[in-house]
Amino acid sequence: MNRRHLLLGLTALSLPLPSRAMAAPDSWHIGCDDDFAPYNWVENGTLLGLDTELVGHLVRRAGGEPLFEPSSWNRVRMALDKAQVDAAFQFIPLPERFEKYHMVGPYRVGDTVFACRRGQAVTFDKLDDLAGRRIGAVKGFTYGGGFEQSTMLTVERSADNNRQLVRMLAAERVDFILIDYLTLLHNARIEGVMQNFDILPTPLTKVQRYVALPLDRADKAARLNGALLVAEADGSLDAIRKRWS
Repeated sequence: MNRRHLLLGLTALSLPLPSRAMAAPDSWHIGCDDDFAPYNWVENGTLLGLDTELVGHLVRRAGGEPLFEPSSWNRVRMALDKAQVDAAFQFIPLPERFEKYHMVGPYRVGDTVFACRRGQAVTFDKLDDLAGRRIGAVKGFTYGGGFEQSTMLTVERSADNNRQLVRMLAAERVDFILIDYLTLLHNARIEGVMQNFDILPTPLTKVQRYVALPLDRADKAARLNGALLVAEADGSLDAIRKRWS
């Protein structure tokens, strides 16, 4: 896919947000970010997005009915830690998370990239190449690739979501932003600023995304993992991914 092209004509599965009082016996309460387009976002009371479709498909293949509960990412993590939901997504595979949760995946892989204003691109082979530059990131997000451990970077984490991050770059409040590639295209298209941006050609990471389940949901985790293996083998997950790419 040409990174200069915008995402157009995406087809989304509409999933209305039911209340817990309406839950069926095998309903699965699933936490997710409410503003991570094009993977999951709420529009007119309906949850849309690529990961909404992927995870919903897997849960149904596991014999459950997904009841999505979108909220801020911090609240998603808190609900998962307190076992107030049966599962949550999209988690990257940090070693400590495999000890803390049942991690099922990966169900998707995406690029995390650096973007800058047009004409400001630099040679990027390692994180130290961006030393002295102001880099915008969303507070509470974990990016991997050594980003959190670097002591050479100047990171601005005032953005609550990726759309704010795109606005920060457009307003020259930061020199670079770190963001998922498709998320950048989606939000820059909405803001009408993609023509003002360049994307560094080397991704920071190719990020695997997982569904995380509390440790007391071992049965659901096993069922979901089995559904993932079947859905990968029969091509049904890949068909959903292709519709969005």
